[in-house]
Amino acid sequence: MNYRTVFHTLGNILVVEGFILILPLIIAGFCREHAAVSGFGAAAAIAFSAGFILTRIDRKGEILLMRDSMVIVGLSWVVISIVGAVPYYVSGEIPIFIEAFFETMSGFTTTGITVFNDVESVSRAILFWRSFTVWLGGMGVLVFMLAVLPAKGGSSLNLMKAESPSSDTDKIVPKTQMSAIILYTIYVILTVLNFIFLKLGGMPTFDAVNITFGTAGTGGFNIHDDSIAYYSSDYITIVTTVFMFLFGVNYSLFFLMVTGKARQAFRNPELKAYAVITVFASVTIAFNTMSRYSGFGRALINSSFTVTATSSSTGFIIDDFDMWPSYSKILLLALMFVGACSGSTACGIKISRVIILGKLVVADVKRLLSPRSVNIIKYNGRVLNQEALVSVYSFIIMYAATFVVSVLLVSVNDLDMITTISAVSAAINNVGCGLGQVGPSGSFSIFSRFSMVVLSIDMLAGRLEIFPILLMFYPRTWYRY
Repeated sequence: MNYRTVFHTLGNILVVEGFILILPLIIAGFCREHAAVSGFGAAAAIAFSAGFILTRIDRKGEILLMRDSMVIVGLSWVVISIVGAVPYYVSGEIPIFIEAFFETMSGFTTTGITVFNDVESVSRAILFWRSFTVWLGGMGVLVFMLAVLPAKGGSSLNLMKAESPSSDTDKIVPKTQMSAIILYTIYVILTVLNFIFLKLGGMPTFDAVNITFGTAGTGGFNIHDDSIAYYSSDYITIVTTVFMFLFGVNYSLFFLMVTGKARQAFRNPELKAYAVITVFASVTIAFNTMSRYSGFGRALINSSFTVTATSSSTGFIIDDFDMWPSYSKILLLALMFVGACSGSTACGIKISRVIILGKLVVADVKRLLSPRSVNIIKYNGRVLNQEALVSVYSFIIMYAATFVVSVLLVSVNDLDMITTISAVSAAINNVGCGLGQVGPSGSFSIFSRFSMVVLSIDMLAGRLEIFPILLMFYPRTWYRY
């Protein structure tokens, strides 16, 4: 472990966070929310002070190994969440620091689960900060840093891959910093378009900014207790549905579309599967819930919104789906795990892995029928080597193991089984809410501080796709070289 380079990089990240905190500090001052001003001022001071000290550490080399990069990613998300929790704690909005840390981790990991029972009583600056953390965490804090700070050699590429470890993560242009800039440019353009369409629907500017941040980051923090249902607008519901779907698409496909390679983008198997799954789930749930509404059209609007909010891991709410029939709830729970496309701001296992896993199962069945047969597995026109296939298997195994262990640990709260399982599902898949007591009408304030720590680790493991977090618990990771 190259400790000097690791701590120096963490210092840069804290300095960037310090500048980021200035924006909500200005908003708090403009709104004359003095407690929030104190909170953001304290957080910014801590970020700048710690960042300045760490950046004074001399580096022994510019190149970061993958091991170093994964540690930086894991530590940086913990550190920025600790600093980001200070405004909640100092302002008194969340008087228990573990809960404040939980709320911040939920934002940066784009999960959207909350300890607030009444968000409408929260100050505007804090509401903005919640949503802003989701937007920053959507594309990745380190990807943002790579876009604004120069980096040399393989260190920047390793950081980018460590933070976005999906199977489709590659540089879309030769230079890593330019790749980060292109990704953020696409992200910002879609964000601006989302905001414009919401404003055209008559949504207040403050609401439109927050809802846009939540949609873009697929984190879905609510600023009203009734979430999107508060607006009672089919237009806003449909616009949000469309953009939740778009933010669940692999960003490299948008790059292909704007560079004249739309046909190649639309041939992507993951995009096709994402569309088919969304349509199938929306239509079948609409039929299953039609008796609750005035007709199939109304049921389809609500089911499409809820399906897209779940599969994209956004978590916005248009109706209390905990009251829906069993088929609909089970299908939504399955969508939490499947997620959307790799290379997007959505979380979950990712559809690409599910497709590859299905191909592996078919290949194994064929091998049983014809032991001498040679089964080549292709994905998106490319032959997958053994290393890629093993990575899918190992991810699924570690994902399942993390889920089971987490359910056992959280079960010490002695809540009902549906609440416990869906709470862990919501955390590890970075979805905004679950079922039972953590459903659309509940919050995560019912959990103990121990369970909040476990769920915070789950949120981070789900956002970073398990391995960077596991590596931090492996003793050899910390050996000096």
